[in-house]
Amino acid sequence: MYEAYFAESTNDYIHKLSISSKEINETFFWLELLKFENLISVDEYLLLNDEIIEIRKIVILTSYILHPTSYINTASPNKDF
Repeated sequence: MYEAYFAESTNDYIHKLSISSKEINETFFWLELLKFENLISVDEYLLLNDEIIEIRKIVILTSYILHPTSYINTASPNKDF
């Protein structure tokens, strides 16, 4: 998301947010893998998962506010959101 601050236009900013959304979905995958392999505790997983969900909400809402007809893929393997 940091790169979005250097966008050259509103459309470029929205595009960068879209990329951030994809990265967030990948983060869900890695977090699940860490949990599955018992590399993090359930409590750590839940805490991080909640944080990722909040960040995802911010990205989606920001994109929608800037361009209500834009679409960021909100499909996520995470069942909580």
